[in-house]
Amino acid sequence: MPNYYTAEEDAEGRYATVAGVRYSVTGIEESKIHIPASRAGELSFFDTVEEFLPTMGLLDTQDPSYIPPTTPATDEDRLAKKASFANQRYRDEFAGFTDPTSGMFVRTDERTRTLLNAASLRASADPTYEVANWKTAEGTFITLTNAMILALDQAVRDFIAAQFAKEATLSAQIDSATTIEELNGIEW
Repeated sequence: MPNYYTAEEDAEGRYATVAGVRYSVTGIEESKIHIPASRAGELSFFDTVEEFLPTMGLLDTQDPSYIPPTTPATDEDRLAKKASFANQRYRDEFAGFTDPTSGMFVRTDERTRTLLNAASLRASADPTYEVANWKTAEGTFITLTNAMILALDQAVRDFIAAQFAKEATLSAQIDSATTIEELNGIEW
């Protein structure tokens, strides 16, 4: 968008320069402008330049060439987005998943991961090792064969790694975002 608007204060008072025309204003605060009612018709307060310019016949926001202004992203905005995604990764990490090979829903809470990892260590050392009474997420008891133990342990590890990889990828996108609009476009 071309630079349609500046707001300044000098010895003569406060004014806004809009598309090269200087207007006296009653207030300028954090990119909001107050235009005297005599200049702006019924409206005397505008939250955005986009509200003000059309009243002066200077901007058509329906014009296909119009590019809305953007709000710069701050480090605080980026940190908040990263914290939100870290929380979502944590929830997803512990939510469990359906193993595509066995079709079984696998819990991924720390206790289940510890038990599965211990079983996997024994199964790696002893090819005949099985778990006779593994309780599934659905509450039924099954026998986990040696191959099932090793496959499920690897599937859990892959699932957890994928959650962290997703967070890392999104974190890099967050670091690259320069505007709030870009940050809002990054979704988990």
